[in-house]
Amino acid sequence: MKKPLFILILIGISFNCFSQQILNNSIRDVEHLIATGRSLENNENRYSDAKGTPYLTENFISAKISPGDKFYWVRYNAYDDEMEVKLNDQKTIVLDNSKGNYRITPKGSPNSYVSLKEVSKDKLGYFVEVLKTNTTSLYKKLEKKYTPKTPAITTYDKDKPAYFSKEKETFYIQLSSEDVLQELPSKQKTFLTLFSNDKEIKDYIKKNKIKLSKEPDLIKLINFINSSVNKG
Repeated sequence: MKKPLFILILIGISFNCFSQQILNNSIRDVEHLIATGRSLENNENRYSDAKGTPYLTENFISAKISPGDKFYWVRYNAYDDEMEVKLNDQKTIVLDNSKGNYRITPKGSPNSYVSLKEVSKDKLGYFVEVLKTNTTSLYKKLEKKYTPKTPAITTYDKDKPAYFSKEKETFYIQLSSEDVLQELPSKQKTFLTLFSNDKEIKDYIKKNKIKLSKEPDLIKLINFINSSVNKG
């Protein structure tokens, strides 16, 4: 009996070592990709003539970039859908998320930015993970719109400067852990077509006065779908 037990222990140790090696390699790969990201030096003044900012926060904030547990100074460009990382006082880079899936978690925040693919789009984008499960998950994208400068039409008019609008919040749904994201329908009828057990969901929405535009309501609804509907 001792020999089989010894073999099982040895296999377990080998598997753990192998898994740890994979994780270490992933961490090194991420750190390498961060260090070799596209430099922002040539682009940092491209919106200097615009009112407002393309960033959610103008200042860099401390955030962990996974895999790994290392913290960097980052800020999110909500117009270009890019994550910038300040490596030092002289160098700021843009993460190349085409070469790796990132999870960026601001210090002290319960939510993370994750790079995922949206239906009908080739490029990965950054989405805030609101509620993650193995079945139905909820995400949101924070975007800003850029309006170019408008020249004066007559001598009595003045030029209208370029400006960035306030960030817009759009919700997305993921129907399984492998699926790409799709924009969450704003109309109840369209939303219900995503699920086979639509009557049960419709009754829950009506009973609880759920609004598909409100994050707290959507969290309650997705939790209900995962706990009740998906079990059937």
